[in-house]
Amino acid sequence: MYYFSQAIFTMGLSCQFLFTFIFLPVASTFSQPTFLKARKANSTITMLTVDRAGDFYIVEKSGVISKFDKDGELIASFAAGTGLTTFDPTNAIRLLVWYKDSKTYAWLSPTLENPGMANIDPSLAIEPQLMCPSGDYAVWIYDAADQTMKRVQLNESIVQSEFPLESSIPEPEISSIKEYLNFLFVVDDAKGLFVFNSRGRLLKRLNEPKTMVHFLGEELYFVYEGKLHFFNLYTAETRTLPLPNPAKAAVLTDERMIVQADSSQLHFYRWQP
Repeated sequence: MYYFSQAIFTMGLSCQFLFTFIFLPVASTFSQPTFLKARKANSTITMLTVDRAGDFYIVEKSGVISKFDKDGELIASFAAGTGLTTFDPTNAIRLLVWYKDSKTYAWLSPTLENPGMANIDPSLAIEPQLMCPSGDYAVWIYDAADQTMKRVQLNESIVQSEFPLESSIPEPEISSIKEYLNFLFVVDDAKGLFVFNSRGRLLKRLNEPKTMVHFLGEELYFVYEGKLHFFNLYTAETRTLPLPNPAKAAVLTDERMIVQADSSQLHFYRWQP
């Protein structure tokens, strides 16, 4: 059982929604997935993700990033190396790779070509730990030196805004950050998921998940206890979908479901939300 705390979601300048609720299972309205094919990776899969265009990606323990179309056909691959910290292809046009140890990043093309690495200047973040895209040219950076989230405009080398995390997440152990619909989603390994608005106001906390989350339309979703759990960001409605087999991870589009069945096996399904 996991609980949602009271939160205020601010959409634009004039509309606010107040939610106070706990998780209650809702009958699934999804179609049943139809199995299409299986693919086996060359090594252990450490990440399964999807972009907004509907293509899928895996990152392997070897450091190789592979991109697949909706039918599981390989489109491109990139040897990112074993030092890769973050890969975020959400934008679909400019795909972020981030290396914490060297404090370097690059924007890969849709064909996973690397135009060159760049450094994060210490004036922007002293100890940058995590990074995610924010709009076309900005990024969010978690600076572990002062435990702050910083929105940085990289092409102008300026910090546009920042806010402290420790007031909302004492002794943070941040493992993942993502922006979606102008909200910032922060996953703490021990405490769960925290949702902030663009000004750093804490809107909501979920005790689960303690892993990466994904998005489909107006819903957030994640794998927990053998099911996909959905939460609507506008209405607060929740629903669940049993996965077709035990899964380590799963990602969705409006046509496909990709399930990581074990350490290196992917199953492709046809489905509709």
